[in-house]
Amino acid sequence: MMHFLRRFGLEIFLLLNSLAIFAQDSRTVASSTVSDLGNSNFKAVHGRFGDDLAKSISKKQLQTIWTQLTTAYGQFEKAEEGEFTIEDGSTKALIPIQFESGSMTLQLKIEGEWITGIYFAPNSYVLPASVKGVSFGKKQLTVGADTFKLDAELVVPRTPQKCPVVILVHGSGPMDMDESVYASKVFKDLSLMLATHGVATLRYDKRSKTYPHLFESGKDFTLGDETVDDALSAVQVAKSLDLIDTNRVFVLGHSLGAYAVPRIAKMDPTITGGIVMAGPARKLFEILPEQYDYLLGRDGKLSFIDKMILRKMDKAVEQLRGLPDDVPKKLKMPMAYWPIHFFVDIHGYDPVATVKQDTRPFLILQGELDYQVSYANDFSRFKSELEEEPGVRLISYPKLDHLMMDAQGESTPSDYFQMRNVEPEVVQDIAKWVLGQK
Repeated sequence: MMHFLRRFGLEIFLLLNSLAIFAQDSRTVASSTVSDLGNSNFKAVHGRFGDDLAKSISKKQLQTIWTQLTTAYGQFEKAEEGEFTIEDGSTKALIPIQFESGSMTLQLKIEGEWITGIYFAPNSYVLPASVKGVSFGKKQLTVGADTFKLDAELVVPRTPQKCPVVILVHGSGPMDMDESVYASKVFKDLSLMLATHGVATLRYDKRSKTYPHLFESGKDFTLGDETVDDALSAVQVAKSLDLIDTNRVFVLGHSLGAYAVPRIAKMDPTITGGIVMAGPARKLFEILPEQYDYLLGRDGKLSFIDKMILRKMDKAVEQLRGLPDDVPKKLKMPMAYWPIHFFVDIHGYDPVATVKQDTRPFLILQGELDYQVSYANDFSRFKSELEEEPGVRLISYPKLDHLMMDAQGESTPSDYFQMRNVEPEVVQDIAKWVLGQK
């Protein structure tokens, strides 16, 4: 899932609560870190990590991240003068770094002599070719269940006439309304590209981004808290808008959001239909070990530490299989950022069975090169159990990955560091399906 990638380098910016008195010049820490990265001295860099960051990112994982960067952008060449700002007692460093065929910004959070956050940020998002020079209607809104207010944006075609609307529901982790993954923006692509086909969209910042303290380690929350409740609120907001055809309100979920779409639809019978994009068909704790195994074993070797991590993961899976009768006080290994209560909440939920019991239309999309949600193990189950259902349409794409973007023959973690857009074919299929529902 998306959160797993963030923990292992695709969005590694860990904001910690502990504060420290500066014991060393932050500029020295930053310059030494850049120099050591350029010289592949990962032991020295990892030695500057604070305790929590060091537990989250091992030396080998740091090396893998840097290798992915140099694979995507070429060899490291130089670093420019950085920008340093003090925020809440710590220093935020923004350092432009240049590779042979591209550049990024290294972001560091430094507390005293320790690095407590590290993030490699690609420079700029590029609009999909099909929307350049195209005018859209946009309206800034607020959505959110209860007291949780979230910034949102409605995008409509230039000449809307009671058009259908698609609510966009994020993957896991603290995502913005664009569902940004480095320089790529899955939901922004979908919003602008769908508008060129006559379909409106409503997207919003995720609750875990706007209210991160509610999702800190040790806090209990459910799928409803993270995803479902705010999606249902967004549906009601969309239905209140004059430009929207209230008889054609759809919900599209990606990754964790796709997993939640059948439950969202079940909770609101006024939703016209659901779109499951790269959605798990199994229990979430069955998918996470596959992701760990794939990322840790890409070099064909598993270290002793790697094997230990996988063994602990297997033990945690067995603990979760005992739900709801046997609820462990603590898992052998954390399952992403989700608390045990999250898994208790979804124990009896089956997205495939929920779709099968629903008479409304569903569109299920999958990239065949997706290594986060498996074409072989997830989409195949959707297909085998739902292919004969009259209201279900299933489409897979041989060359696309988890973000519905071209993977150039093989999906690897380094793909996420490159600026890409959602494949136009996917948007065309969504628009055609939406417009075909009467």
